[in-house]
Amino acid sequence: MSGEFLNDDVTGYSIAVALREAIASSLGIQTEELGCDCHPIRVEGQTAKAIRVFDLRSGGYTTLAAEQLNDANLWQRVIERLNSCNCSHACQHCLLSFDTRFEADRLNRHAALEWINKTWLTGLALPALLQVFGPHSQAEITTLHEAVERTITQDNSPKTIAVYLLAPAEEWDLAVARRMRHQLHSWERAGHQVQLHFLESTFESLPTDQKEWLAKLAFNGIGLCLHKGIPALGELTLNITVQGPQANLAWASNNIDLVTPGHVWDLASAGSQIVRGCPPDLPISRELNTNELMPDKSPELIKIEIADQLDGTLNGFAGRFWDHLRNESGLLLNDIFEGKDHITEVTYTDRYVCNPLVVNHVVNVIHELGVRCSSSFDIRVMGRQYQKIDNRAPWQCRHDWPSSQERDEAIRQALEYCGLEGEVLSLHSLPHYRQLQLQLNSGKRLTIQFDQGLSYWEVDRSEKSYRLKFDFYADSLGEELIERIHCRVAAADKENTQIFVSIE
Repeated sequence: MSGEFLNDDVTGYSIAVALREAIASSLGIQTEELGCDCHPIRVEGQTAKAIRVFDLRSGGYTTLAAEQLNDANLWQRVIERLNSCNCSHACQHCLLSFDTRFEADRLNRHAALEWINKTWLTGLALPALLQVFGPHSQAEITTLHEAVERTITQDNSPKTIAVYLLAPAEEWDLAVARRMRHQLHSWERAGHQVQLHFLESTFESLPTDQKEWLAKLAFNGIGLCLHKGIPALGELTLNITVQGPQANLAWASNNIDLVTPGHVWDLASAGSQIVRGCPPDLPISRELNTNELMPDKSPELIKIEIADQLDGTLNGFAGRFWDHLRNESGLLLNDIFEGKDHITEVTYTDRYVCNPLVVNHVVNVIHELGVRCSSSFDIRVMGRQYQKIDNRAPWQCRHDWPSSQERDEAIRQALEYCGLEGEVLSLHSLPHYRQLQLQLNSGKRLTIQFDQGLSYWEVDRSEKSYRLKFDFYADSLGEELIERIHCRVAAADKENTQIFVSIE
């Protein structure tokens, strides 16, 4: 809405009163049971006005009212009420009532009509480019998460909830898509049929670790549906559909994060351009079964399941890590720890080494390995190239460096402080897998693959914020990284993580 009335209390209050009357009439309740106001906000940098509807009595009327706010008929009734009499400002036939009689000086139906009128009403219609579900497409007024929850809780019947993931295979990272996985499981536990939809070509290109995550979802009741093609919806992308006896809705938005299963997937932050309508007809070419999702395992590959075994103080994490891996991996690590096969090169690859806490993990794990093996080796750390847009200055050890260049220099200084030398690379394109590879003197290569990386162990939630302070611009950054972070770390999630150890 236009920002020119941001400081016009009379206009905003007059519209709010007329809107409340129209909503109450539509719901068949007393006006005293609803409150309504208008207040200024900013949406994507643009000045706008927000309409807030709230209950004055218990009963949950606001949910019903919210569904009508984009209905042109409701606003037509608001205009009709403002035009309903010939008074100079306000009277009992238009805006004055029992609970507004003491606010008569804030009411003026003419001021409201200068803003909200038939011309303004015409402007409420979606532009043609956003009518992605046809002429009956509507703008969604809530977050995508609220809209979906509103729909599936309208009645007690089970629904079919389909989430569409249209990103190419190289952008998938189900291991860190915790919000998405938790949301899918939550709907499934509530008795709904939950599905993931994506292209056949995407599935064929997915690496093994991503297919293993799909297998976990399938084992937990999530359907996996493949399509030969999913047509584009212009400026928006299809995100989710909900279908049931009394529900048949689809939502699309301009948020590219929702097409990719990754750590930023979040229905609650879908952006301001969200449109709902009838789901398009998208035939499913086939559904995946668990057999084709589980690759054959090599007899020389060991899977280690980890829950809270590595939780504890940060300075003891590397020791706990190697103790646990050696105990759980059978004989695979014996030769390197007993000095029978020396390590010549160590390479750690991870897209999510972005903050001081994870750098501490990486450097200390490599340093502890050298101490236990009594050997020196070449070191290479490979991360993803990035540049943050956020202007907020980082100040905690769990905050990311603003750029990969700063992160790389910090890793170099941390390695140097530990008496190590290594090559630190930031690559524009990097696989999603997280690996620690050990090249051995015998020519063998030992691979330790993490499904969620060393960033899986985060600051324990019980830690106070003052203990997490970190000087990102310290003169002795290596010392700051290794010696000055004092906290406890814990698994980031209730679900276990897995580490796979193999040798070839």
